[in-house]
Amino acid sequence: MESLVQKYLSYLVSEKACGLNTILNYKYDLHQFEDFLFNKKLSWKRVDQQTIREFIKFLEERGLATSSIRRKFACLRSFFSFLKLEGLVEADPTEGITVPGPRNLRISIKSLPREAIQSLFDELSGNTDPVSIKNRAVLKIIAETGLEPTDLVSLNLSDVEVNSGSSVLLNLGRSRQIELSGEASSSLILYLDEVRSKVATETEALFVNSRGQRPSRQAIWYSVTKTAKKAGLGEISPKALHNSFIAERMQEGLSSQEIHRLLGHVNEEVRTYVLSG
Repeated sequence: MESLVQKYLSYLVSEKACGLNTILNYKYDLHQFEDFLFNKKLSWKRVDQQTIREFIKFLEERGLATSSIRRKFACLRSFFSFLKLEGLVEADPTEGITVPGPRNLRISIKSLPREAIQSLFDELSGNTDPVSIKNRAVLKIIAETGLEPTDLVSLNLSDVEVNSGSSVLLNLGRSRQIELSGEASSSLILYLDEVRSKVATETEALFVNSRGQRPSRQAIWYSVTKTAKKAGLGEISPKALHNSFIAERMQEGLSSQEIHRLLGHVNEEVRTYVLSG
């Protein structure tokens, strides 16, 4: 199974552009499942729905939080979906199995389906004008980090670390550091090389407007809504992208506290998010 895990993790990096934290978490979760199978004297080919249910029960008996169990199950679901896609298994043993969510958490926030977010990116792809290049980088960062416009316009050049010419780290304060995916990194590097470096300004702002000034929160809001309308998506704001980030993390099984930490919130009090669509 070790070779399959490595093949799957490579797939997450190359095809899904997952960040380092996701890769490390999934690697740990899969190794834990591998140990469970070893103790049961089972091979991955013999895993069925009963095996998955026994693993969930095993985690519950160890006292793991529901959010952690949901994350581990999401990992297995993704892993077996990959195996089925590769023709390595005939059936996905995670199909038809659900893990209840935390009782104090309603996974219900107004967000966008992944297809709508991709439509926003597609609207700007291929456009080489400075505004489109900047807006694509902005959209990628908001969708991937959950940053709100106020935080985005506060970023400085010194908050960006480009490693080996292809990987980008964002330093967001309070010891919060995020490694961007391949696509987001490429979009930001393109903006830095083709737009930001050619703007004559003394400001340290990462994103600047046509006058070389730090843009306002309203300017970011306007650029997102304008792109959404051009893509035929109607009224969509940066808040919807922010909410989509939260919704995806919830679906991965993260707790409210874990999501708050990802968003850099000091107050980690559990909140209830209300979905209206």
